[in-house]
Amino acid sequence: MTKLVNFFIFCTIFFSACTTSEKSMSINYFQINGYAQGTTYNIQYEDSLKRNLKPQIDSLLARFDSSLSTYKSNSIISKFNASDSGFLVDKLFLNMLNKSHLVYEKTNGGFDPSINPLLTFWGFNKEKISNSNVISQGVIDSLLAIKGFELLNIVQNGNEIPISQLMFSSFQGPSFLKKPFKGFQVNFNAIAQGFSVDLVGDFLKENGVKNYMVEIGGEMKVFGKNAKGNDWRLGIDKPVEDGTRSLKAIVNLNKGSLATSGNYRKFYIKDGKKYAHTINPKTGFPVSHNLLSATIIAKDCWQADGLATACMVFGLEWSKNLSQTMEGVSVYLIYSENDEMKTFASNSENWKLEEID
Repeated sequence: MTKLVNFFIFCTIFFSACTTSEKSMSINYFQINGYAQGTTYNIQYEDSLKRNLKPQIDSLLARFDSSLSTYKSNSIISKFNASDSGFLVDKLFLNMLNKSHLVYEKTNGGFDPSINPLLTFWGFNKEKISNSNVISQGVIDSLLAIKGFELLNIVQNGNEIPISQLMFSSFQGPSFLKKPFKGFQVNFNAIAQGFSVDLVGDFLKENGVKNYMVEIGGEMKVFGKNAKGNDWRLGIDKPVEDGTRSLKAIVNLNKGSLATSGNYRKFYIKDGKKYAHTINPKTGFPVSHNLLSATIIAKDCWQADGLATACMVFGLEWSKNLSQTMEGVSVYLIYSENDEMKTFASNSENWKLEEID
């Protein structure tokens, strides 16, 4: 999924307000940043002990990459995808499976991590997206035949357990993740960054941090207040294709997670037709509708991340109803209607929305 929260502009707004003078900024707030999962991370936190937590966070994220990053050929997920029958996975991988299956079920398969062969075919697993293949229904049908997230089984202590019966708390790992057939592959990129944001947030809480903001690749989780004693201000991009960047809205949040997905920056044109990077797991083809971007606010970032992808699969009307069908979930949608950009926001007491013309 495309990470569309404009963190750079957000940082300009927030940090300029917080660093104009050292006296106006709490001396106990710290900023760290780095690289993980093929993208960047930015973290703000308050710590009266004045600890530099970057080494521990870098170690946590490196451990995450070694299990779940498709950018690393020696990661567990890459080895699983390259195998014929399956691979031994760790507890972190099992946790990801568990959370992914929850979103898979809640969206009736609209979010499906087993479409990796389709993503590869359409060219969306490349840094520069493109497709040189002949696009035909027959080819798509053959790729649809090797997907199906619900078909995964976990083998532990000689017992084979369907993923639908996976109770993560009972698994200590490692376990053998069995493929239903050769060619089956998974890709958690539409939820993994959200999950890693949660892991870093949990780490900060476990270390006594009560005010923090974690951002990885545009996915965010916040708790408490920023250095000015205000709610955290999280920017949402205006969906335009020309490469320029400006804000469409700002979300003020003091507890929860935010993730945004959209199709307006990652696409290619072939034979005069535009192909968006979101694949519908039901049809195997890129989606085509008037929803430009979907922002989800939820307690956990893994849930917000996965649901934002499902919104881009199902489109506007399904997304509008999401906050009514799922407790604790709020949406902010940007869509086109009669060549005009319009928005929809669900009601919520947990966040304050500022729209920008």
